[in-house]
Amino acid sequence: MCRSISLFMVLVHLALVSHNNAEDVLPPSFTPASGHRTNDKSLVVLIHEPLEGARIYYTFDKDAPTYPQGSQWVQFTDEIKIDHPGEVTIRAVAVTGEVPSRVVSNESTAVYHVFDALKGVALGSGYAAGCSVEIHADSEGLTSAQSTHESAGETDQDGNFEVLSQGTGWLVLRPGPRCRDHSGNVPIRVPLFAPPNSTVISPISTLAAGLVKFRGLPPRTADDVTRQALALPLVFQPGGSDPIALSLSAEHALTGRR
Repeated sequence: MCRSISLFMVLVHLALVSHNNAEDVLPPSFTPASGHRTNDKSLVVLIHEPLEGARIYYTFDKDAPTYPQGSQWVQFTDEIKIDHPGEVTIRAVAVTGEVPSRVVSNESTAVYHVFDALKGVALGSGYAAGCSVEIHADSEGLTSAQSTHESAGETDQDGNFEVLSQGTGWLVLRPGPRCRDHSGNVPIRVPLFAPPNSTVISPISTLAAGLVKFRGLPPRTADDVTRQALALPLVFQPGGSDPIALSLSAEHALTGRR
């Protein structure tokens, strides 16, 4: 009877020690702390061990089973780089020996990308006013009959536009009820395009874009072919030169010589 009582007390003691050890293991901490916001294009998150020698495991899965269950938990070794916009939650646990700490998280740490402003000008025979200008990461928008824009802006009376984007891409000018050629106040009824790295959308840039998209020509080769076909000077860039501005500049130069 005494031996049974002694064995029972030992088991209770071990259970209590194990429970207390689990509670005594300090959880890891995060840098930056929970709720951090940044406008940078990426964010580096560090998870710090509470005691030297403790192992840290983390997961992005909010529904992952508590460590060590499931395969979603990854051992932290260096740093976590977040380079996509939006909010992210990282759950982490510290393990000392074989005893894990409670799970902690850096909920609602967010990355908000800084969008670059791409400025340019759009024209038909004259400057295009009231037209939607889109930028696409790939050329799929060129063959879409409807707008699938990732970023968009609208041209003013002088054809100027500004589109917020995370990088360069294909430019698409889409006709609409308000989209008109300002020179004759006539509606623009067909879309116009420009290859990546362009700042000018025009019928000339559309020709160059078509050579890149449908003929598979490199952009520089497409520019050369376009210039040759239209007998344009070598300094003219289909996606970067404003033909109206260049024409007016040439007229002023001729007038000044007289």
